[in-house]
Amino acid sequence: MNGDEYEYASAEVIDVDYSDIDSSRLYKIRCKLIGAFGSQPSTAFFEARPLHSNIKHIPIIGEIVMVTKSTGPYANAISPGQEYYYTHPISIQSSVHHNGLPGVTDVPKTLSPRDAETRKKAQDGNTIKTKDKGNINKTIDAYFPERNDVYPIQPYPGDIIFEGRWGQSIRFGSTIDDSKPYPVYPSWTAGAGASGNPITIISNGTNPPKKRYNKFIIEDIDKDDSSIWLTSKQTVRFTPASRLNKALKNNKIDSYRQTKSAGNQIIIASDRIILNAKENEIIGYSRVGVGFATDNAITLDAKNAIEMEAKKINLGVNAVEPALLGNKTIVWLNGLCKVLAKVIDGITQAQFPTALGPTGFALNLPTFLSAESTLKSLKNELDSLASTLVFLNAASGGPSDEELATATAAEDHGSIAESKGPGPQQTSSDGAPLNEFGEEPPKNPEDSDVPNAPDDSFDG
Repeated sequence: MNGDEYEYASAEVIDVDYSDIDSSRLYKIRCKLIGAFGSQPSTAFFEARPLHSNIKHIPIIGEIVMVTKSTGPYANAISPGQEYYYTHPISIQSSVHHNGLPGVTDVPKTLSPRDAETRKKAQDGNTIKTKDKGNINKTIDAYFPERNDVYPIQPYPGDIIFEGRWGQSIRFGSTIDDSKPYPVYPSWTAGAGASGNPITIISNGTNPPKKRYNKFIIEDIDKDDSSIWLTSKQTVRFTPASRLNKALKNNKIDSYRQTKSAGNQIIIASDRIILNAKENEIIGYSRVGVGFATDNAITLDAKNAIEMEAKKINLGVNAVEPALLGNKTIVWLNGLCKVLAKVIDGITQAQFPTALGPTGFALNLPTFLSAESTLKSLKNELDSLASTLVFLNAASGGPSDEELATATAAEDHGSIAESKGPGPQQTSSDGAPLNEFGEEPPKNPEDSDVPNAPDDSFDG
């Protein structure tokens, strides 16, 4: 070391500043030199801040970093104004969890500093701890929750891998040629693609079986706490959370099963998945189908309306019994009540000619009068049969003119029993006519207030 500005030296991390009190020196650390560096003697204390401004790898107490001197914030042509900067922790233990070697700058009181056994005992940063540390009584950061179940993930040719300290990772990988032997083989296969097809895996919280220290593991879509897989024709096998899929199979929304989950796809797996659009919509489009399955319940809540539109809406797999239309049914029942009322009136007033003259009224007249009273009561209850919550159309494409007329009469008069004839054409709030779907017809570009208005058939 000759003190040149851009050389590096090793330093043990003594303290880390997690505050923002000094806003010009965020993420700074206090460290101790391992050997002399320029004008600084061995074991000298000094502060340093991160070399990179956007990507941070914050060390913990007891880890080793590389430090260098470079231009400071108050430098100018006359005064260089240099400061110390640190790099990411050195991978002394080859551990993704931590690489602590606390006390490396301390000299034991009774043992030679070059004693290999002493150095081994000092390596408290190794996740396989030793209880006997000799008289080097240093540990890693007291606030660092050390774990022994964090393992590195298996790399493959060409991979770029980011790994956190706690079992999370991002892999920029590919479909590999698995003829080469690896300690752990990938949990995906080529599928419909070929070697070299890209795959991106974001995994958070691995749960591998207990293994020896620092042995490779692989991402597992079924066992990892949460993960997102972005594939390019790879096959990814996973266990569906629910086996109730009769409707999915019946409507052939099961291509993922037929192709062993292969294809270009995004798979999200976790114990709970929440989509929360704080300001606008959640919108999903699918060319083939949309399927949901659960062992419990599917619920929909909406403040204004829930609408479904299709050529056929089945409540039940391959349902065959048609639903009755409320307004038409009530109109039909009202007509039936009128006919029955006339029949009863005719019976109660019927007289039959005999040799002695016309007969009087029927002897069981009270029975017919009672039936007539009951019929009137039922007729008065017809309007209450219509739901104010659930509405149906006779067919897809929106309501017919007749249905609109009946519905308008029911809304205007509080009853649909006497409604007749077509109703007025649907219009928008500004009076423009609406089509059978309740939509305004598309405008011609020349009718638009905006010159050369684009087609708004897709607003995504």
